[in-house]
Amino acid sequence: MKKIVVFLPLLLLALAACNPVTDSGSGSGSTSDSSPSLSSSSSEEVEYTESASWPASVISTFIGSASTAVAPSFTSPNPFYYAVLTDEDGSYLDILTEINATQSGDYFDVEVTYNSALTSAGFTIDSTDYADYGFFAYDASETLFIQYFWWDGFFSWYIWSA
Repeated sequence: MKKIVVFLPLLLLALAACNPVTDSGSGSGSTSDSSPSLSSSSSEEVEYTESASWPASVISTFIGSASTAVAPSFTSPNPFYYAVLTDEDGSYLDILTEINATQSGDYFDVEVTYNSALTSAGFTIDSTDYADYGFFAYDASETLFIQYFWWDGFFSWYIWSA
């Protein structure tokens, strides 16, 4: 079973590329809001939480007992941002990190590296709809699903369980 949760998240990624993180305060004593606040066309605001490293504990908590599989980690020189989003099919965890292809190599290499990590962890990878949706991966028991792709400077994952 494939879950296609692309439209709102792709819009959010596009907005992330256009809306840099801004200072949320005023004056010299203000603090910077380091998590992006992205808006969809329905004027719904989504708050993303920043993590300096792969948010493994967040993924584990989100999946809970629905799956014993573990989403392989990913290393990035940039922070990760994550949020739990909901669409007509249910909730999913959206994780993204900025990947500058000119500094980190071709974006395809980043996807290939994650493909290898997933394969080593026992996931099956489906690239049938890659041109439209990126890669889909699922664990052996088909209880943990990961959709992932590089797009416009960001590497993004959507994670959900059956």
